[in-house]
Amino acid sequence: MKVNTFPLLLWGILMAGPVGGFPSMAISSEIGQLPVPDQPRAEELSNLGSGLLKDTTSGTSLSGVLESPTGNWIEFDGQDVAASNSGGNWDDNLRFAIDLSSRYVVLTHGKKDFSQQFIGIDLHKVLVGPDGDWGTFIFQGYLTRINNQERHPAAFESDNDWEMVYRIWNLNYTALADGEMNFKLGRFEIPYGLEHDIDTNGHLLDYLSLRNLGLKPDWGATINGILPHWQYEIGLSRGTGIEYTQRNDPYIVSGRISTPAEGILVMGLSGFHGRVANAGAVANVRAGLADPAELGAVGSIVRRTRFGLDAAWYTASQFALLGEVSVGRDYRQDVVNGLVELDWNSQDETVLLYLQGRFFNQRFTSGWDDAFATRLGVRYNPDNHWDFSAQYIQNISAFRAAPHDAAVAFQIRYRY
Repeated sequence: MKVNTFPLLLWGILMAGPVGGFPSMAISSEIGQLPVPDQPRAEELSNLGSGLLKDTTSGTSLSGVLESPTGNWIEFDGQDVAASNSGGNWDDNLRFAIDLSSRYVVLTHGKKDFSQQFIGIDLHKVLVGPDGDWGTFIFQGYLTRINNQERHPAAFESDNDWEMVYRIWNLNYTALADGEMNFKLGRFEIPYGLEHDIDTNGHLLDYLSLRNLGLKPDWGATINGILPHWQYEIGLSRGTGIEYTQRNDPYIVSGRISTPAEGILVMGLSGFHGRVANAGAVANVRAGLADPAELGAVGSIVRRTRFGLDAAWYTASQFALLGEVSVGRDYRQDVVNGLVELDWNSQDETVLLYLQGRFFNQRFTSGWDDAFATRLGVRYNPDNHWDFSAQYIQNISAFRAAPHDAAVAFQIRYRY
């Protein structure tokens, strides 16, 4: 178990304020997966530990796909806005939750079952001065245990290990242009695709970021904002995922622009380019699936570019249809990846059923190869604290004619 010292910089900035000092530090009201590297084939099963890292800064529930951030928080509302703006207590309008969860994954084809446990703190504040809100601070730190997990992130030193994982930890400075141009520093979710708007944090349900990009959150900075008809975020980040320090000079430039997330039809355009610390993708090269001439410069880094289009249509009934497609390159190999999902949400928004189809295509040195997988899942939220979910994954086809294995995952989660 190792300690990441880079986040202390963020805390120092929060405490010191900008040049000249921040206004009063009063607070007003304004969150798995472990990132598993993508594999030499569409190993959907290995990514089951990987979706718990989502920044839930917005909250209107869209057909139950977006999770409201107010549903399972302890809220401190001791003073009115005027009192908060003039000072007040540190816990005014603070949103805070203790988050406990456990998941168990059953694998086929002789692979070992594994489990994961998470003990976390989920904290959300809006920082307020005499002239109103000037920033948002989010901290999500989770003590994470893996048990018998053979394919695990490099931050874990063995198949059975503890690690402190920071899902989201950032400060978003919002005082410049009424929310139209903000500056975010810390650990944030890569602005790309459906997962930029939809909260998959702490759930079995997730989308393509891990398999397509190689990671979900990263350390760095972004410019972001909400305009009358558009919202956007553009970031520069380290390219390492869980840990900040990494050899071979990784980096990522990413961004997404979309229509407002609360709309009935939401459409987004995304871009991604950089050198990503992604041992699973590098394994493709070492397995002879990519140009051997690149081996000398690979290390644990994959040179990756993506351009993506995503859309989500929340119908007037209880159904929603979502899709995402990305084109780009790993090294000099062309890549086309995508996803289609159909959702059904109960009228009281306690039950979500979803069916996903995922496809992956890559032009290796031997020619194009493809993989396809399906996911069928259910999530049940009887109240603001409990969350029960199950998911079945079936690999229909896989790169290099690997076995068409399957898995069933179960998760129980409690927030208070």
